[in-house]
Amino acid sequence: LNSEYGLVAYLSTRVRHGELEGELRPMLSKSNLILSMSGGVYQPTGYWGDLYALSRKDEDALNAVLASFSERFDKEVVYLIKKKLQIYDKDHEEGLFVYQPSVHELETKAVEIGLECQNEEEKTLFCQKVIDWLWQMTDASLTKIRSYISHDFSVKIEGLFDELRLEGKKTLPKGHASDEICELISQMSSAMNMRIKKTENWFNISGVNMEDVDFINLSEQIYKCVLLAHPQYEVTGQPEYTGNSFMIKSGYVLHYTYILKNILYNMIKNGAETKEGEKQFQILIDITDGEASFVFKNDVISGKEEELNEIFKEKMQSRYYFGEGGSGIPKIMKMLNFDLPGKNYFNIHADSGVCTTTLKIDLREIKAHER
Repeated sequence: LNSEYGLVAYLSTRVRHGELEGELRPMLSKSNLILSMSGGVYQPTGYWGDLYALSRKDEDALNAVLASFSERFDKEVVYLIKKKLQIYDKDHEEGLFVYQPSVHELETKAVEIGLECQNEEEKTLFCQKVIDWLWQMTDASLTKIRSYISHDFSVKIEGLFDELRLEGKKTLPKGHASDEICELISQMSSAMNMRIKKTENWFNISGVNMEDVDFINLSEQIYKCVLLAHPQYEVTGQPEYTGNSFMIKSGYVLHYTYILKNILYNMIKNGAETKEGEKQFQILIDITDGEASFVFKNDVISGKEEELNEIFKEKMQSRYYFGEGGSGIPKIMKMLNFDLPGKNYFNIHADSGVCTTTLKIDLREIKAHER
């Protein structure tokens, strides 16, 4: 459960690192009903004031209502991620993934499996029986999670929209501005309900065996998820590919997802904005028979290069990625040097206002088959 390839790693890579926020928040951001945060403070929007020529007093009052809604919405999402989508233990007492059978259950299951696996030759059957039992507990946990999302979480979010609509009516003077904003809130409430139902379906057992995945399709999906998780930034640039795509073996999908996602997160974190408020990315991916070569470039604040390079150098030193490997750059180094087969390479360096990240992944054992 807690290994590099266990449930914790899966949740961290595929659910908790921005995907849930990226599924729910952007639609509200595009509708200007939820505010972006900067410096720990929700930033007011001038959209509604400009659209309806609101007075400063009404605009400030509406922004206060939206800030309250934004804070409460984000808290509910974070609560779901940090408290509920966890493996139950002493540190996560509200976790809904439960793998703690009672002594009686353990004894009963031991006898049951023991009766079926009495010979030395039945080791494989024994392992399969234990794994089947783990899947049964997982399925029971997923049922609880779907129930929580479809009832508790959904009801809380719907209640927030109801309160937002009521507060909007109280705050704004009667007229078309109040009517149209409240109508939009109702529409977004319905749309959010459908989006929550979609996320509920994430928590189903679709099959024990993961499938091989198309490399370019996966890369595009990761890139879009990272951008959706950071709607407060305007990012320009799309990945550019040369060479033919291929299928990644299922056993390496999570590794590649983690590596690419964290490189992109680093670009967003350290990337400087242009005068127009954009973060400009250049992503070049060259695919050959035996190697995928990546070059990532983003602007950084001029004068900060030396400071960034010291940080990068420290995180790439071997003592940080030996063993479990931490997270971020150290974890990337650990995966490239110990988990992925072949000879892989990673480097990150800032110079003349540009940060360049170079990544090379040996594909000889990662490819599932030729397209």
